[in-house]
Amino acid sequence: MKYGYEKINENFLELNFIGSAGQSFGAFTSKGLKLVLKGDANDYVGKGLSGATISIKLSDESNLISNENTIIGNTVLYGDVR
Repeated sequence: MKYGYEKINENFLELNFIGSAGQSFGAFTSKGLKLVLKGDANDYVGKGLSGATISIKLSDESNLISNENTIIGNTVLYGDVR
């Protein structure tokens, strides 16, 4: 077996997104995957997360103040099994 759960390094595959993510962005993702979103996301981001890394940040063009605004929906990381 070339790859297996124990052989995959953290951030083995990084995917970068720009814009708005819908329901359940990054749901049920596993070790080795890193998702980076510049924008905003709806509910259930990272639902059932199993070792992946998810980063949601304001887009470079945004004029929002991050600590005064919401860029991610309800129920984030529900069922995270790290």
